[in-house]
Amino acid sequence: MDPEMVFVDITSFAMKLNKFTHWTVDPRVKEEVEKTCFKYFMRFPEGKLNMPNKMIAALLRFYENVEEHFVFGDTKIDLGLEDVMYITGLPIDGKQISGIEPKDPIDTIVNHLAVSPVEANDLLLYHNGKKSHDICLKSLEDKFKNIAVTEENVNSHVKAYLLFLLGNLLFTTSSFDSVSAIYLPFLEVHDIDSYAWGEAVLATLKVSMNKVRQGNKTLNGFAYLLLVFAFERFKCLRKIFELNILPSQFPLMLGWVNLTFKTFKVRSLMPSMTTCYEKLREMTDEDVDLLPYKRDGLEVELPDQFKRQSWMVYAKVYTICFNNIAKHPVHICWKQLGLERGHVRKSFGNFKRINLQERGPEKDKDWRKFNPFYTNCNTRWTKRNMFLIKKDVIAHEPLVNYVQRKMMKSKPKNLHKRTPPQSPLPLLGVIWNQLHLKIHPPPASEYLHLKLHPPPGSEHLHLEMKFRFIPSSPTRLKPYPSRSIWKSYPSRYLHSLRMTILITIILRNMMKMMRVEIIMMKVMRVEIIMMMKMMRVAIIIIIIMQMLGMMRLAIIILQMMGMMRLAIIIMQMMGMTIIIMMRVSIIIM
Repeated sequence: MDPEMVFVDITSFAMKLNKFTHWTVDPRVKEEVEKTCFKYFMRFPEGKLNMPNKMIAALLRFYENVEEHFVFGDTKIDLGLEDVMYITGLPIDGKQISGIEPKDPIDTIVNHLAVSPVEANDLLLYHNGKKSHDICLKSLEDKFKNIAVTEENVNSHVKAYLLFLLGNLLFTTSSFDSVSAIYLPFLEVHDIDSYAWGEAVLATLKVSMNKVRQGNKTLNGFAYLLLVFAFERFKCLRKIFELNILPSQFPLMLGWVNLTFKTFKVRSLMPSMTTCYEKLREMTDEDVDLLPYKRDGLEVELPDQFKRQSWMVYAKVYTICFNNIAKHPVHICWKQLGLERGHVRKSFGNFKRINLQERGPEKDKDWRKFNPFYTNCNTRWTKRNMFLIKKDVIAHEPLVNYVQRKMMKSKPKNLHKRTPPQSPLPLLGVIWNQLHLKIHPPPASEYLHLKLHPPPGSEHLHLEMKFRFIPSSPTRLKPYPSRSIWKSYPSRYLHSLRMTILITIILRNMMKMMRVEIIMMKVMRVEIIMMMKMMRVAIIIIIIMQMLGMMRLAIIILQMMGMMRLAIIIMQMMGMTIIIMMRVSIIIM
C-alpha cells in the first residue's frame, strides 16, 4: 500500500522506563539478576525517556503489515532477530516463550512469588470494576518493597523484579500498569537464559506495529527497540537529530540511550511527522545502512553466547510470544544480512497468513497447540534450523538442515523392482586405509572428511580433504567437492611452493573424475578403485620428482594422467550407450 494513503498517529507508548528505574533494587537481588540476560536493563539511567512519537509514526507509514517489513521504494528492510540481538542483548535462540495460560492465576502467583492466596488475590488488577487475570505493577512494587530480602525469599524477589521489568518495558500493554502472570514460570534464574526472550520481544512489538498501522494509537511492547533500529539503519533520521557518533557498546540500546536521553528531553528539538516522512520518502539506497553491525569495534565485543546464536538471523520462522505471532521474513530482506542472491536458498517453507487470537476470559489454553495455525508456528520454531535461507550454514544444535530434510522426505519408487545403491563409505574405508587415509564422516551429515596421514615413522605427506555426497535420486549418487576442497600441511619434504601447486593439480584432476555421474554400483566401484590407484601413483611421482628436482616433468605427467583417465571414462560411457541402444533395438524388432 502507498504510504501516502496511510495515516498513522501515535499518541502514547506503553513502555514506561521511568517507572522501571524507580524501583530501588536490593544488592542481593541485583547480584542474581546480573547472572541473567536481563542484566543490561538495570543499567538504564533514571528518569523519563521522551520518545519521538511523530518520527515513529512516520516510519510506520512505510511498514508493510502483510509481509511485516519496511518498504522504501525498491529497498526492503526488516526489524529482525539480528537487530534484536545487537540492540537488546537478549538471546534470540532457545525455547519459545509459550505454553499454557491457566484459568486461575492465583496458584501460579502463590507458587512463584511465595505469597499467600489472599495476598496473590490482592495483586490482581481491577478493570472496569472487575478483577482481571493480570497483576497490577503498582501493587507488585509496593508489596515486595515492604518485604525484607532474605536468603529464603531472594528467589521470589528476583522473580517479582523481573516481572516488573517485563511489564514496564518488554511486554507492555495498553492498560499501562499490568503484566500477565503467565511469564512467571519462565523466570527461574538457573533456566532463564535458555529461552529466546529476544524473539518474544520482537513478536510482541511487531504485533503492536501491525495494530498501530491499522489505527491503534498506542504502541505496545519495547518501542525503544524500534527507535534504535531506525537510527542504526536510516542515516537521514540521524541527520535530523544531528547524531553523528555511533555507539559501539554492547548492547547498543545503552549507548543510544546515553546519546538521546538529553536530546529527547527538549520538546522543541522533536521533528514534525511531515519532516520525518519527507526524509524517509526521499531516501536513496545510500541513506540505508544495510550492514550497521559490521562497523569497527562492535563485532569484537559480541559475547560468545551470541556468536553461537548468530545462525538464527538466517531463520525463516515465526517469532512467538504466547498468542502473539509475527513473521521473520529473511527470504525477502536477505540483503541486510550481507547475502548475495546466490547465497540464498530458493523459496521454501512459505509463511501462512497470520491469524491471531486474543487472550480472553476462557483460560487453560495451550498456545503451543491452540489451533492448527499456532501448532504450525510452534512446530516450525522447534525445527528452526531446517528453515535457514543461507546455504551451508551449520546450526549449533544437533538438528538436520533443510537439504537433509528433503533427502529424508524423498522416497524411492518401485522398491520391489530395484534396490537403491548402498553408501560408498564402507568401500572407501577398505580402499583408502591402504593409503593410510582416515575417514571422518560426522553423524547425520552429507559431508565426508578425508585425511591422508604419513605412514608410521615417516613425515612425507599430510593432506586433508573434504567432499560432499548428495543423493539426487534413489539410483544415482553424485559426489561433489565442497567449497573448502583441501588443506595442505607440509612437513619436512613439503616446504616449497611448487609442491603445493602439484598437490592442487592432483586434487583438480581427481575432482574432474569425481564430477562424472556414477549410474551403476559396479561401475562406481571400478571407478573409485582406479581413481585411488592413480592417486597412489601420483603421490609416488611427486615424492620422486621432488627429490630429483624435476618439477616441470612431474606436472606434465600428472596432466597426461588426468586427460587419459577422462578419455577412458568417456569411452566407457559411449560403450554403455551403444549397449543400451542395441538392447532397445532388439526389443523393438
